[in-house]
Amino acid sequence: MKSILIASDLSARSDRAFERAATLASQHQAHLVVLHVVDEEQRPSVIDHLIREARIALESDVAARMARLQAAADIEVRVEVGRDFADIIRCADDIHAEIVVLGTHRTSSLADLFRGSTAELVLRRGRLPVLLVKAPCHRPYERVLVAVDFSIFSRSAVEMAVRVAPAARIQLLHVFHVPFEAFIDNRDTRDELRQQHLNRLNAMIDEEMNRLAGMALEPMSPFERIVRQGDIRPAIQEEVARVEADLLVVGTHGRTGVGHALLGSIAEDLLRSPPCDVLAVKAW
Repeated sequence: MKSILIASDLSARSDRAFERAATLASQHQAHLVVLHVVDEEQRPSVIDHLIREARIALESDVAARMARLQAAADIEVRVEVGRDFADIIRCADDIHAEIVVLGTHRTSSLADLFRGSTAELVLRRGRLPVLLVKAPCHRPYERVLVAVDFSIFSRSAVEMAVRVAPAARIQLLHVFHVPFEAFIDNRDTRDELRQQHLNRLNAMIDEEMNRLAGMALEPMSPFERIVRQGDIRPAIQEEVARVEADLLVVGTHGRTGVGHALLGSIAEDLLRSPPCDVLAVKAW
């Protein structure tokens, strides 16, 4: 990665996001832009004051935290006036960012429940992967769980997981649902369905390993594979806890409307209530 954007609202949640973004920037020798957006719906005199105070606070925090992290990174501070998610997307495009890093969002109004959090809106309206940081950053990611469903969105998620955490232990999780499960009493039938899904996962992993091997700067460790039956949301939560993942990666199309409701809700549910750090990746 060559360019990373971290959007800060100057809260403690953003402090964790900055430390993770700085660690990624140092790890990948990337340019890191720290952005704060001042609400445009303020009086001009108030906006000028907020811009000055935000820049002072950000520059001071960046210097202090980089000293504490003992890390080196190329960092730029930007304070702009606008509308949170829209200007985050615009700035990301402007600097050719490859990932947007955000802190967890605290729902603060009824409107948020219907409109979505900043992370959800950046994911829906933008084109870049969104990394939502929940946990304190003590080291580069070591245990990464990628939820896959054999789609192009999952393949993009696998690729981004390798780019973000090339040295991590990467496990691919596929959760399958048995239709009309209550009417299937035969254990052999269940085992056969599970084997079919495992065979598909193995084929996908072999294909992805061959495709990604040419992109990796260092030899890649084989992906580990997990196949389980159940409902996808609780299954992901349970596997994150079981394998002690420090990063969960999931692919999404980020659509709106009916298509979004049917196909895009899982990634946004995870952004809304993350079990650990979550990286949501769009295929395009």
